[in-house]
Amino acid sequence: MKGKRKIAVAVGLGVALLCPPVYASSTPFDKLGRGAANLVTGWMELPVQISQTTESEGSIAGASVGFTRGLLFSVGRTALGVLEAVTFLLPNHTGDRGPADDPYGPIVEPEFLIFRQGDVG
Repeated sequence: MKGKRKIAVAVGLGVALLCPPVYASSTPFDKLGRGAANLVTGWMELPVQISQTTESEGSIAGASVGFTRGLLFSVGRTALGVLEAVTFLLPNHTGDRGPADDPYGPIVEPEFLIFRQGDVG
């Protein structure tokens, strides 16, 4: 009996290691987590936009345009976080985007603020 169990475990591990990963579409709980993350980190858009605008356009633009953009993006990302957290059981859209549609996928890209930053780290 122990020998059969070892063979079954070995075959199971072999199959698991040889199969390519399957990327499933997002679930409602992915949407809930994304909403909660954006709700908590939405305010971080303000310093991010100021910094990015300052680097690309200068300090005066960073203080004016970057601040304004950051304020608007902060409100938008926080509101989107609330929307996704409250409506996590409802799909974002009903499959009108084609066969590769993900009804619980992100509404905006990047889905999390931290992934927008190529220069973090």
